[in-house]
Amino acid sequence: MRIDNAGNVGIGTDAPGGILDVFGSDAGGTITTYIRNQPNVNTADTQVAIQLPVYNGAGGLKIAQMASSTGGFNLGAFDAMISTGQDASHLHFAAGSSRTAQVTIENGGNVGINDVTPTYQLDVNGTFRAVGITTLDSTLFAPNIGTGVDNSVVILDSDGGIKTDEIDSRV
Repeated sequence: MRIDNAGNVGIGTDAPGGILDVFGSDAGGTITTYIRNQPNVNTADTQVAIQLPVYNGAGGLKIAQMASSTGGFNLGAFDAMISTGQDASHLHFAAGSSRTAQVTIENGGNVGINDVTPTYQLDVNGTFRAVGITTLDSTLFAPNIGTGVDNSVVILDSDGGIKTDEIDSRV
C-alpha cells in the first residue's frame, strides 16, 4: 500500500491515479474487493452499501444489500438495490464504449429500451421478440398502422397471429 504526496492511496500500485486506486495483477484470475459488516450481525435493517454522492454530498448512486426487514427496499431475505438517490434522476445502462443509454429506468418506474424518455411502463424503440405465450389483457393500440402505406389493415389469422396488410380487392 502506498500513500502519495497528494494523499492518494494505492493498493497494488506505487502510482495511484485517484483518491483510491486498487490494482490487481492476477492475469486471467478474479480480483475481489469486499466491503463487509461484522460476521453474524446481519439482523433486520443491516445494510452494506457503496454510496457515490453527487455535488451536494447527498444522494448519489447507491449499491446496497440489506438483511431482511419490514421496510425499505427489500422484499426477500437478502435483497440488493441500485438507486440514483435523487428524486428527479433516472438510472441508465449502457454497453460498449459509446456510453449511449440502451436501457433507462425513470424515477417513476417507466422502463425504456433504446428510449431515454419512456412514457409507458415499458417503452421499446425498435423491434422486439416475445417467445412463448404473450397475453394482452387490454386493447392492442397501433396508431401508426396505415401511416405512409395505402389503406393498411390489421389481420388476425386463423392461428391467432396478428399482422398488417394493405387493403386490396380481397376486401
